[in-house]
Amino acid sequence: MFTFTPKISMNENFHRFNYLMDKNTVIFVSVCVVGVNLYYFDPTATTVVVPSMTVMCCFMVAVNMILKRILNHSRPSGALKESAGMPSNHAASLMFLSIIACEGLQRSHAEFLAPCSYLTFTCVTPSYFFLWLIQGLIIAFAIYGSVLRVICGDHTMPQVLVGGAFGLSSAILVMRLNYAGYTGLRAGGRIDELGYPVKRLLLFVSTGIISLTVKKIAHSYKRYILSSKCIMKERRKVNSS
Repeated sequence: MFTFTPKISMNENFHRFNYLMDKNTVIFVSVCVVGVNLYYFDPTATTVVVPSMTVMCCFMVAVNMILKRILNHSRPSGALKESAGMPSNHAASLMFLSIIACEGLQRSHAEFLAPCSYLTFTCVTPSYFFLWLIQGLIIAFAIYGSVLRVICGDHTMPQVLVGGAFGLSSAILVMRLNYAGYTGLRAGGRIDELGYPVKRLLLFVSTGIISLTVKKIAHSYKRYILSSKCIMKERRKVNSS
C-alpha cells in the first residue's frame, strides 16, 4: 500500500537543526574543553594555565548556580526544567570559555603581532587573518548557542543576557588578575609563578574534572543514541500504519 510521506519544509529543518544544536551544545563544548586540556597537559606542572582556567570556569558555574537560587527567577512557560533560570548557565559558560579561548589565541601570537597591544584584541594583520577568523567563529558560536536557549524555550532573553554578561565579566576578571601588570617571563602569567604543590593540586583537580566530563559525555551520547532509536522506531510505526 502506498503511503504518502509529507515533505519536510525548510523551516521545519531549521527548527530541527536548532533543537539538535541546543541539546548537543554541552557535549560539543565539553569535548573541546577536554581536547584542549589533553593537548596542553603537562605532567611536570611547568605550566598550568589551561587546567587552571578550566577550574575557574567550574568555579564560575558554581557561583552562577548560587545566584540562580538567590534570584529564583522562573523559566518561561513550557520549559522542560522547573529549576530557576536566572542567570543562564549555558550562556555564562559559553561566554567565559569563548573569551578565554580568544584571549589565549591572541596571547599565543602576541610576539608576532608587535607593536600591537599585548592585552587587547586591537591588532589586525593580513598574515593573521585566519587567527581573527577563528576568534570570530568562536564568539559567534557562543552567541548562537546562548540565543538557542531562548529559541528552544529553555530561558528568557533577560536570563541569557545576564548569564552572558556574568560569564564575560568573570572571564575578563580572571584574565586581568592573572596578567595585568605581570612582568614575569612565564607564558601562563601569575598562575605559573605559584609553588609546585599548588600547581600539582590544580592539575589534580583539573584531571578529576576532565574524568567526570568524559563520563558525562559518554552517558549523554548513549542517551542520545537510545532516544534516536526510539524516535526512528516510532516513525516506522507511523509510516507502516
